[in-house]
Amino acid sequence: MLNWIQYVEHDASHQVLDEVTANISGPIVALPAGDLAFAAGYEYRRFSGAYSPDSVVINNDSNGVPSLPTSGSYHDSDVYAEIDAPLLRKVPGAKRLDLSVATRHSEYSTFGGTTNSKYGVLWQPVADVTCKAN
Repeated sequence: MLNWIQYVEHDASHQVLDEVTANISGPIVALPAGDLAFAAGYEYRRFSGAYSPDSVVINNDSNGVPSLPTSGSYHDSDVYAEIDAPLLRKVPGAKRLDLSVATRHSEYSTFGGTTNSKYGVLWQPVADVTCKAN
């Protein structure tokens, strides 16, 4: 009897991620302390999904919580660039001194955009001591 009055729920859902990425990096000029390195890129992501519950669930004819079909999507994109500059090598007081600068702008379809940057210094006065600030 229990098998006859119970039903087998058939829900369907799917999620999709589409992604495009482009990057370029490498040395751009030789400096006395090493190569000036550059990196840049672009990323795009689109997320989408849908959920289709069983008609018994939609009509609230089950013992569970009723739910309705839903679907949606959003996307985001990023563009970024970074430069790493070796300033000094093997001089008194600076076995190594590097400067780095990076920035990323992100744009979201759901709430707008933001730009985040980072500045860094790496100083190695002697072989066994390294100081880094970001």
